[in-house]
Amino acid sequence: MNPRGNSLPGRAVRASARPRNVAAVVAVATAAAPFAAASMPDDVCWPMVGGDGLRTGVTAAAGADELAAAWTVSADLQGRVITFVGPSAVVCSVDAVMALGWVMNGPQKQYFLYAIERGSGAIRWAAGVASPAADSWSAPVIDAGNGTVIATMGKTVAAFDIATGAARWTRVLGRNIVNASALVTTDLGVSNRLFITQFDGFGEAGLLTCINVDARLGVANPHDPGEVVWTAAIGGSSGNSPAYADGVVYCSSIGQVFAAGRVQAFDARSETEPAPIWTAVVPDHGFYGGVSVAAREDGLFLYAASYAFEGGIDAARLLKLDALTGEVVWATPCNRTASTPVVLGDGRIVVSGGVWGYGTVPSVEIFVDEGASVSRAWHSVLDTWADDGDEWIEEGEFLALGGWSHLPVVAGGGRWLLAGAIAPSASIGSAYAELFRIDLDLLPPLGTPSGPADRSFITAHAGLSGSSPAVADGNVYSIGSGGLRAFGERTPAADVSGDGVVDIEDLYWWTQGRGARDVDGSGVIDEADRAALEQRVRRGELEDRRR
Repeated sequence: MNPRGNSLPGRAVRASARPRNVAAVVAVATAAAPFAAASMPDDVCWPMVGGDGLRTGVTAAAGADELAAAWTVSADLQGRVITFVGPSAVVCSVDAVMALGWVMNGPQKQYFLYAIERGSGAIRWAAGVASPAADSWSAPVIDAGNGTVIATMGKTVAAFDIATGAARWTRVLGRNIVNASALVTTDLGVSNRLFITQFDGFGEAGLLTCINVDARLGVANPHDPGEVVWTAAIGGSSGNSPAYADGVVYCSSIGQVFAAGRVQAFDARSETEPAPIWTAVVPDHGFYGGVSVAAREDGLFLYAASYAFEGGIDAARLLKLDALTGEVVWATPCNRTASTPVVLGDGRIVVSGGVWGYGTVPSVEIFVDEGASVSRAWHSVLDTWADDGDEWIEEGEFLALGGWSHLPVVAGGGRWLLAGAIAPSASIGSAYAELFRIDLDLLPPLGTPSGPADRSFITAHAGLSGSSPAVADGNVYSIGSGGLRAFGERTPAADVSGDGVVDIEDLYWWTQGRGARDVDGSGVIDEADRAALEQRVRRGELEDRRR
């Protein structure tokens, strides 16, 4: 590496994989059209990283047309400055945004999970949580079925009432959780589960952990909320958020550091420690990020991108695996990452990766899954690079976008890419500093450079924000150096009863003159509030019919 800058793309590192323990009982989720995604997150909320258990990071919601902040939260109710966990993602229910941050309590940092009203930016409640390990940026997860939001900090998994912040249950694990974010299932009847990985960054003692979230119900669910149902050994483990589809949980791992990574599938319904359905061993490439799951008309597939400790901007690998067998369908060079591939419904895959230094730079790449092969359609570094003549990729010569700790979102069902940028001088735990809205339909054709004067595909930009965003309705939420910011029109505060859900009960309360009746935030309670509330309640009815 040239000390003045970063190297050109390095030599491709040959990668191969061979599945072992091949067995499958998974039902293949087929789609109605080629490349169709298995599902898409409900466009009125964003309950977990990636939108739902598939982790595809795609939503039908359009997101904000203009990235003009509707509100910013940067201080708590006591006026203390909140420093939100830098690269962490936020999640949101119908009415509240959930984010992790800390304030100074005397000489000590004190960490909280914050619930913030989507309509006004007012802090609804703050619940104390454990401190993160190793600057972890694990995000919370919403369990809507039980009305809780769950934080995974340090060794602690803690559930809080989504309406009040009251503690529901707590589980202390044997190992820390680092950079991985939990998922909660919604389709296992009365025995839904939370899945999270436990850390072992340089050994082989990492674990995939299954925790019950539903109420005990005899033989149908013989576990209390928060009880560990099982753990499974997965090798080296860090940042590897699991994914889920059709009763199967999928998990990547570092495997053996500098030797061989792994991707594995487990029966999510198991009541005892399950053996893997299959294990794919990937020589020379370990995974510090999660997997995403998507259905094509020819089957169900996983996508995972690896990390590399040396080499240029193509030293890592993006892989596609058959979800039935673990067989690697294809592998292609990409930038090193601890993020999760974003999988669109038309075959495109977005990968955010890279760091400032160590032979690489931040980037966002777009690939096209062509079935048995793959091609790269756009590279935010190579396709915007304007060299100063020394043939080194350097700061200021390209569009700085993405990064190894960043998970972009594609909104509008495949039209709008929302991606952040991190400052070159930022530390590992820093928030991203800029947020971009890119029209994917306006990207130049493959191989066509777009210099600094030709970036019309950037349709909106905002500073002081940019960490992994959440998108719901016409709103975008993101942590940044300026705090937690909301972009788009203010969302009506429709939870009149304050019970954490929006339903017909809220309309009853409004009519009876009870609760938070200023739904549209105008300062006046009138028929406009009722109309906004009714529209919100009936939208929920329509969503239920679709499901």
